[in-house]
Amino acid sequence: MGRNSDVLIAAANAYPARLQADRAAQALLPKVNGQVGGSDTSIHVSYEIDLWGKLAAKRDKADFEAYATAEDYDDARLVAREGAVEACFMIAYANQSLASVRASEDRLSFGHSEHQRGRCYPAIRGSWWALRAAVGD
Repeated sequence: MGRNSDVLIAAANAYPARLQADRAAQALLPKVNGQVGGSDTSIHVSYEIDLWGKLAAKRDKADFEAYATAEDYDDARLVAREGAVEACFMIAYANQSLASVRASEDRLSFGHSEHQRGRCYPAIRGSWWALRAAVGD
């Protein structure tokens, strides 16, 4: 899953969106600047009043985009996991089918060897010949 390009792209999109949301949230906080120099020390505090909700709207938009890109990332991870699980089940089914075919081959070869040795019951011997005629051997 770590090498899935869709997951990597979604992760790359989610990180900047979260940073943008954090930056938009910090715009609503007061800004503090300080300066220390010799005997002078000054502190400056500024705050932008959000009368019309412009900063809050930017924060909400950035939060929504961050949430949406995080959901895209989670969806990409789930799709990648789904593909991996589906592949595992397909391999398991193929292995089961192969084992079934090999078991059938073993039963047929055992029946053939028993028939060649003459140790086959008459009912089995008849079914062996019927099977052999049906296969065209």
